[in-house]
Amino acid sequence: PEVLAFTRVPGSFGYSGEGFEVLLQALCRRAGQPAGELLDQVLARFGMRASSFRWRPAFADTAAIPHDADGRSLTKQRPGQARAAGSLHTTLADYSAFALMVLNEGADDIFEPAVVLDDSHGRSLGWGTVRTDAGIVAWQHGDNQGFKHLVGLRRARGDGIVIFTNGDDGRVLCRAAFRKVLGAQSW
Repeated sequence: PEVLAFTRVPGSFGYSGEGFEVLLQALCRRAGQPAGELLDQVLARFGMRASSFRWRPAFADTAAIPHDADGRSLTKQRPGQARAAGSLHTTLADYSAFALMVLNEGADDIFEPAVVLDDSHGRSLGWGTVRTDAGIVAWQHGDNQGFKHLVGLRRARGDGIVIFTNGDDGRVLCRAAFRKVLGAQSW
């Protein structure tokens, strides 16, 4: 097995999809289950029955096709192995239900930065945070080839936004909608 080395001091911030993979593998060892089974249980806990971290043949008729920034379609990835970052296939309804559960029942730690980046931005337990006049917004984004998404949740007002796009230029739309709805800049 490949030995991974730290590229940042523990406790500092730097996003790493591989960091989420290390965490997933540690959780799998502790639970004594393969990643796919463990992640299926997590999705079931959140009622996300139309979602999976592995490709399902049933997705073929309804899955969004990714597009590059010029609008050309890209090859749809169909992961056979579950990954912590980059393999979730979900629906807007499933993900919105998840977001609502995080908003209403999630740990308070999600909405408080554990790492402060500047006067308004930070990072909490797997989420970015941004301080606004109306309260802290916890946000998470997806940035895979051909797909961009953004979710922002503000517990103080009980509001939020979930945006899915199937184009590499979707980040611009996500940022604009996030600013308009939540009055904040995510990343």
